[in-house]
Amino acid sequence: GDGVAMYVARVRERGAAFKAARAELDALRTESGVLAFTEAAVSERESAVREEVGAMERAAGVQGFTDAANKLNEVSQAKAGVDQQKGAALEELSKIIAEIQASIKERKAALAPR
Repeated sequence: GDGVAMYVARVRERGAAFKAARAELDALRTESGVLAFTEAAVSERESAVREEVGAMERAAGVQGFTDAANKLNEVSQAKAGVDQQKGAALEELSKIIAEIQASIKERKAALAPR
């Protein structure tokens, strides 16, 4: 009797866990559908805005300005990264030079007449 009661309790627990997991899966599927719809709407709006900006640029005689500005921004970011690497390399070289100078001073002091 006791074993059967424990088995029934486990089956009920698993059933409840299964129902909870299924409810979560249904909620995630619904959310996925909403997100897919939202992505499509935003993508469509982006295309419309890009076309509108392109038309405004052509009307103002500055066709391609937005693309050029975006590329300039990308180049600026890349340059900042290179500058940061250069700075780190210069700091490392400065440390090495300071170590060499300290070593030279030590050797001069050791070789100086006493």
